[in-house]
Amino acid sequence: MEWSRVKSILICVFVLVNLFLIRVYINSNTQTVTITEETINNTVLALKNNNIEAEESMIPKKVPGLPAFNITNRHINCKDLSLILWKNAKSNGFDYFNPENTTFDGKTLVYKGQSGTDTIKDVKNKIKKTGALYGYKYQLTQKENTLFFTAVYENMLLYDCTITAELTDGTVLITMSNWVADSFENCGYSSVITCPEALITFASEMKFKDTFKIKSIEQGYIAGSRDNEIQTKTATPVWKITGEDAVYYIDMRNGDLLDL
Repeated sequence: MEWSRVKSILICVFVLVNLFLIRVYINSNTQTVTITEETINNTVLALKNNNIEAEESMIPKKVPGLPAFNITNRHINCKDLSLILWKNAKSNGFDYFNPENTTFDGKTLVYKGQSGTDTIKDVKNKIKKTGALYGYKYQLTQKENTLFFTAVYENMLLYDCTITAELTDGTVLITMSNWVADSFENCGYSSVITCPEALITFASEMKFKDTFKIKSIEQGYIAGSRDNEIQTKTATPVWKITGEDAVYYIDMRNGDLLDL
């Protein structure tokens, strides 16, 4: 076996052992785990030996306990919800979510219609009037003539619960994914792995031919599939690892690489 490969394995083992000792050491009543500079440095080195680049400043030094919460959908899927939204749109004099102009693939719904002289501000107001945002806390970002709505719980994003609206050349395109009129209920705190642990797992599972450069590392949640039925499930806390042209999600509870 090549020495560089042996060295990489030894560094990974060292980082994991160090993190385990930190976990044993901290008081069971403490909600926050603090990561040492040495652990972060060794994590970056282990990533580099696996063809992954990350800045030390990206890796959070403290990991607080995350709120655990149950999420319940009021509609079986986006299409079911869109029928209600269409009625609201019609009563307000516009056509958003008209079934004749809507497609649905089982998870993601797409509406495409004429926007007339509407501005992107008009599109935002009309989406609100449909009732699509009712009951949600959400983050709204805008890039030129595109709006991005993402559901939020306790100031953290639910990465797979989104609405995107794009206005181009007199046409409005609305994409709604896993947005099913959810309700949320706190159920305590979730025990989570640290960012270095998640990165070491990521490095061991992914094999990159070319260098994968990490642009950002963030914490958030995934609601997951509702399987076209009303159900209550616990949202999954995740580390979101973003590169130049790919995004990966690591389950913060066990380090599993998730397929979103």
